[in-house]
Amino acid sequence: MADVSSVTSTQKTIEQVLAEQSEKVVNTRNPGELGKNEFLQLLITQVQHQDPLEPLSDTDFIAQMAQFSALEQMQNLNNSFAMTKAFGMIGRYVVGQMTDTETGKTNYISGVVESVRVKGSKVYLLVDGQELDIDKVTDVTDTSVGSAYKKISDYSGLVGMLGNAYVYNSDGGKATIQGIIASLEQRADGIYARLDEVDVLPKDLDLSLYESPEAYVVANAGKEITVKIADNATGAVVQITGVLRDGYLDSKGNLRLLVDGVTLPVDDIYATEIADLYSSQHMLLQQILQVLKEKLGANQPTDGSNDETESDATGTENDAEQTGGVE
Repeated sequence: MADVSSVTSTQKTIEQVLAEQSEKVVNTRNPGELGKNEFLQLLITQVQHQDPLEPLSDTDFIAQMAQFSALEQMQNLNNSFAMTKAFGMIGRYVVGQMTDTETGKTNYISGVVESVRVKGSKVYLLVDGQELDIDKVTDVTDTSVGSAYKKISDYSGLVGMLGNAYVYNSDGGKATIQGIIASLEQRADGIYARLDEVDVLPKDLDLSLYESPEAYVVANAGKEITVKIADNATGAVVQITGVLRDGYLDSKGNLRLLVDGVTLPVDDIYATEIADLYSSQHMLLQQILQVLKEKLGANQPTDGSNDETESDATGTENDAEQTGGVE
């Protein structure tokens, strides 16, 4: 008998179970939501207050339990989907709404998702040290405007490459330039690339103060200049700023400039290829060899004896020309 009394003393009545369940529901329930806890509460209340003369049939009870199980599985599926979606947002730029618990005002926060936290059935994104409910996210992008949240290490492979890039004017027109990507720089509004050896044909360059185009190059070498260029395809006129390295006259007699330090957003680079970093030295050597060939003769044999014979023959021909070709 003592054992029975001790067991009954530890057992809880239906009223106590209902009271505890009600307290849990009150503490965890969000206004406007009807979840599995509320469904279970309704089911228990229905069983408690059913007519003893007409109790709930087994079929109806099983049907309600099946509905409860389906509701629970649906909520588990929603939670799993929310977690999958949240983990996919890590490293991406989001904008969401947050309600201040003290003032009740709704504010917008934005930033890169650093991690994901799960509290109960809620999934939160950690953005700039704050927990953002995933259901309150209003916008998701790969990066913010200006690529401010991209890592400079993601573009380290571009350094040393020959890059083709767009340069824009205030009207939205663009021109294409090409240069060696010398370095990268992280700024507040994004990542910028520095292009060296940018070969441009200046448009409307004022040479009135210089005796010749060569004089302009000599006077401004090593200085920062701003020149206009026109795109061959679109005709758009843009400005570029950089340090003048050198200049030369092309086959048409136009002055072309080699400019270093042309800085532009890294996202404006649309194509890259492997560059020969010693192209300038290589071109210089080619020019030296060309000058030597012109002075020594492009078809001059390397054999010493033949050189002497050819020299004698050349001398004889020259003498013949001077004497009018008389034998």
